[in-house]
Amino acid sequence: MNVDALFDAAISAAQACFLLGTDTAPHPTSAKEASCCSAGIFAGPTALQTYAQVFDEEGALDKLEAFASLNRPQFYGLPANTGRIELKRRPASMPRAVPVGEDEVVVFRGEHELQWSIVEVRP
Repeated sequence: MNVDALFDAAISAAQACFLLGTDTAPHPTSAKEASCCSAGIFAGPTALQTYAQVFDEEGALDKLEAFASLNRPQFYGLPANTGRIELKRRPASMPRAVPVGEDEVVVFRGEHELQWSIVEVRP
């Protein structure tokens, strides 16, 4: 499947089977840069801002909430979360990595300017 097809499926929001999933893998650098390494990326700190940027660029920002919050509980027949996260289009950045013991975990899109910021989280 190509990237355009993934974008089209994600922004369609027509089917609840297309939903946000972050495979956050906070493995330390020493486990990533080894002959037998751990797979995945640590996207937790930047995932929502990255999705917001993609949906905005695709002219589908109005479909982000369904993709990020509503489709998963609908698909599994569960109630939607009542908490809210507010995003605003304003520059933000994350550190390149976060310390973990004597090692570090590299942050996906860390040190890149993000076009979106999380400004409020309401449980």
